[in-house]
Formats: sequence, structure tokens, C-alpha cells
Amino acid sequence: MALDQSFAKKVIEKYTRETDSEIIDATYQYGVDYIAPIPYPTRDGIAEVLKQSIHPKAKTANPDDFIDMSLVKKLDDGGFFRSVRQKQ
Repeated sequence: MALDQSFAKKVIEKYTRETDSEIIDATYQYGVDYIAPIPYPTRDGIAEVLKQSIHPKAKTANPDDFIDMSLVKKLDDGGFFRSVRQKQ
């Protein structure tokens, strides 16, 4: 997947209001290394969001009740993510 590194770093700088190039570089690299190219939700990710929520029922909620992979799967199966990566 081709990435526009310069553009991505400008976006990071704009929205984080960070000007330190080392921090911007590290933030960019984190995104490249750890953010999934196809955004399937994970049970652990949902559990973490529930754990950090201030809603009183969130801490005892079942993460499985919040996971619906059907939309991402439909996009993935239909080639959407491949087509986006090819355009970059």
C-alpha cells in the first residue's frame, strides 16, 4: 500500500497540535506499524472501550454484544479495501 507520508504527518501535526518532528515521526510510524489496514473490530478493543467508559453499565457489559463484523466483512469481501489501497 502506497502511503503519502508527508501528507499524513501534516495531518498528525494539525490535529494533535504537535510541532516536535520526533513525536510526529513516532506517531506516524505507530500508525503504519500497528493500525490494521482492514478495521475489523476486536473483542479486546471493545472490552477496553467498555472498561474506560463512564457509563455505569459499561464495566459489566459483554463485549460480544457490541461486535458486528458484517459491514466490514461485506466491504472486505466486495474488494473495497483492496480498491482503496490500489488508488494510493
